[in-house]
Amino acid sequence: MALLLSAALVLSSCSSNGKQTDSSSTDHSSSNSVSNSTADSSEPEVTDPMAKYDEVVTVKLVGTENAAQDYDGYTTDNSPWTEMLLDELNIKVEYMWLSAEYDTKLNLAIASKEIPDIIRTSNYTQFNSLARNEMLADLTDLFDTYLDDHYKEYLSQANPDYYEYGSYDGKLLGVSSSGPGYNNARIVMIREDWMEELNLPAPESIEDVIDIGKAFVDAGKATYALPLNKDIAVTSDMCDIVGVANAFGAYPKIWVEDGNGGIQYGSVQEEMKAALKAYADLYKDGYIDPAFASLDGGKVAEQLTANQIGIVIGAFWLITWPLNSTFEADGVNWRSYPVSGSETLGTGVKEQVKAPTGSMLCVNADYDHPEAMFKILTAVSDRLEDTDEEVQKTFHSYVKDDGNTVNIHMLNPLGAYFNDPRTNLNTNPHVTDAVDNNDESYLISAHDKSTYQKVIDYQAAVEAGTKPATADWMYYTLFYGPNSSYGILNSYMDNDMYLVDALGGYVSPTMDTQWGNLTMLEDQYFVELISGNKDLDAGFDEFVKAWQNAGGTTIVEEVNDWYKSR
Repeated sequence: MALLLSAALVLSSCSSNGKQTDSSSTDHSSSNSVSNSTADSSEPEVTDPMAKYDEVVTVKLVGTENAAQDYDGYTTDNSPWTEMLLDELNIKVEYMWLSAEYDTKLNLAIASKEIPDIIRTSNYTQFNSLARNEMLADLTDLFDTYLDDHYKEYLSQANPDYYEYGSYDGKLLGVSSSGPGYNNARIVMIREDWMEELNLPAPESIEDVIDIGKAFVDAGKATYALPLNKDIAVTSDMCDIVGVANAFGAYPKIWVEDGNGGIQYGSVQEEMKAALKAYADLYKDGYIDPAFASLDGGKVAEQLTANQIGIVIGAFWLITWPLNSTFEADGVNWRSYPVSGSETLGTGVKEQVKAPTGSMLCVNADYDHPEAMFKILTAVSDRLEDTDEEVQKTFHSYVKDDGNTVNIHMLNPLGAYFNDPRTNLNTNPHVTDAVDNNDESYLISAHDKSTYQKVIDYQAAVEAGTKPATADWMYYTLFYGPNSSYGILNSYMDNDMYLVDALGGYVSPTMDTQWGNLTMLEDQYFVELISGNKDLDAGFDEFVKAWQNAGGTTIVEEVNDWYKSR
């Protein structure tokens, strides 16, 4: 549910890049035009990469089945998207299969070499497998010919290494549809009502955050100081140890530069001890649920909504679930704060974010029309960044008479599109300026405009002394002002506080076979260290040695060979 809500919010972030487009006649000829002619040649020019095919071109796809969504009678293979592609480009979409188990089924398709014409990989391992087995078309020339420059800029902003990321053996074989997870850097969210009742000041360090959590418990407000679940080091964006670890200069589950031209794995570095000690102390003193090792995210969400915990450190989308439930039920406001460094670290804190997921758009090497992928991508992206209200209702979403929202954008055939990766980040200052100056000219994107209205509605309800709608509260909390969720994320960006996983999705040979075992080893040790089943100092050293002996040393060598040869 959280993933669906998160996707719904992020997918609504479609920037117009400050321009209006006519969805039926978007012109890319100026930036995409290429010439095949020379001074003494009469070969024709490619003047319109988005030209309609003379005859129907069929493209076979695969996709994810999502039965939980209400699409108002539309289906994956019969929607405004499939109609538009056929009418305007003569591209007919056919599906080989749709499955809720997309990753598993795609793995089987790759193994049997029964792949669609256009493939959306879910991870870098799938891409590597396709590339190694020469199953992908070379997109190098098509990329320059068929993709508009401003979409290339979006790719560059999301992942500066996007071209290298999608290349194999010197050829561009995939176009990355994801970038680093800037949106999901950790934020501290604290119940405002309990802060005011106990007259507690805003936290200025991670120690202050922990002390506030303990104060909530000591005053009888909460049962536990901080939430924690069994996925403590999985970096699931919810109730893990990442925010606290970052505050101590530790970076679990990602690779960071070592200062000598190479990279090292964050979980086995000495700085992790301080973060683990913070949780071990809380556990020993009864401030952490003793059953944390058996809890999943859903159970921790229940603790948050049952007033058992007053602080959570996680991604922005926690405002949309489950914290929205506490506002809906009891009018609880959650105030956002940045993750500040520990008193021992000082000002050097960095906020870790994941590397691109490995989601890559590729073309079957045997497909006769590889350029069709770029045509579809461009047609979809043009409409999703168009600020025209009717275009948005047709291709992004609309509200039915019963109040349910129909998210047509989730039916787009490739399951991906190009948009400004900073749309949500940009909406924060745009909406804040528009509200503060009562001037809608500050609004640029369609997302700016829809968010602005929700913020205005929230403020109007507060001024009228009525309870705002929960959706309006969410958007106000997420986007308005420097202390909103995205205001804080912008402060991370402005102050160069993001730290992106240096591995960038690369999978070394030993990682391909051993990483699952190493992950289980790490999770097991971290649980035992926090719960006091192993001495922190001796146990951590034991973990590092076990990790190295189980393949970690070889993996460090392999990834550094790759990193230094890029």
